[in-house]
Amino acid sequence: MPEPTPVTPSSPSPAAPTPPSDKPSASATATETRTQTKTKTVIAVGLIAGAAMGVAAAFALISLPRPVAKVCVGGPVAGRSCTSDKQCLGGRCMAKAAPTMPTKPAVKPTTKPATKPATVPATRPATMPATKPATKPATLRNLPTVSLAPLPSTVLQNSANAIIARFTVTADASRAVSLKKISFMATVSDTGSNGTLSNVSVRSVGEGTNLTSIASATSKGANCGFTASSRQQCVRVLLADEHVVAAGTSKTFELRANLANFDHAGDALAVTMLGDKKAAVGELDLGTGLAPALQIDAVVSGTDGEYNFIWSDMSDRSHNVNIATNMRTDALNSSNDWTNGYGVSRLPSDSQTLVKN
Repeated sequence: MPEPTPVTPSSPSPAAPTPPSDKPSASATATETRTQTKTKTVIAVGLIAGAAMGVAAAFALISLPRPVAKVCVGGPVAGRSCTSDKQCLGGRCMAKAAPTMPTKPAVKPTTKPATKPATVPATRPATMPATKPATKPATLRNLPTVSLAPLPSTVLQNSANAIIARFTVTADASRAVSLKKISFMATVSDTGSNGTLSNVSVRSVGEGTNLTSIASATSKGANCGFTASSRQQCVRVLLADEHVVAAGTSKTFELRANLANFDHAGDALAVTMLGDKKAAVGELDLGTGLAPALQIDAVVSGTDGEYNFIWSDMSDRSHNVNIATNMRTDALNSSNDWTNGYGVSRLPSDSQTLVKN
């Protein structure tokens, strides 16, 4: 029997080397991450510690006691800066006293006088009554208009109640007009110089009676603002009350008179309605001449005096026709809204003429 071939054990072949890899292993990456985290933590802790030390150092510096300034008190070198008694040559080295700040006064001094000066009157003067309006009346801003109206006849005849002039008064749309006194100039032209007119009156056209007047007169004096004569006469009518023309309306009036001694053809009578040359605003007051005469006590503005055309726009809250008796004194019961013919349109007027046939 053949003898078995002996099997020779083969040596293990060495393992092939593993090529190195560029990618780190998972364990190496974890180790590196932990290392970086520890490093950042150490840095952060260090920064925080450093900051804390800086704050502590700052507080320590702030809390350090400041050196107290000392000076010598007494001795030959008093007032010199020092740190010990020896430097003061017999004096004492003591802390310098801090300067004292002036204190604010406890109360503010009173400079304003406690009471009103005695020069200011405590009460309103008696000449400025509390019942008067505080502002100037609106009189001069609401002037009426006066215009002539046609005469029913221009023939001059000797008769009673002859119509010798006609005129229309128109009130401003914003205010009524109150009439109190009306004046005219009558110019007589006659051959014998005997023509006369008397018993003058004013009547509203269409009414059967004259307006009630306190007085009416013709005058050869200078009461109408011109030098009157036998040829030029001043004719004035002063109403007992007031005659009102409503706001925005018109009224026509006529001047009537008794005519006598106009006996010759060509005799004539010319009548002109008069105005005033200077303004005045105030209360009604007694005047001279026409009995009783009427003036304007110019309490508000203008000049006191007797005027030809006196009217009111009734702007005073207590408007009335009371006539005061003391010129240049503001009466309590008289209103200050009366004025004259200054600035009234068409005053003085043109003449209206009557001629004898």
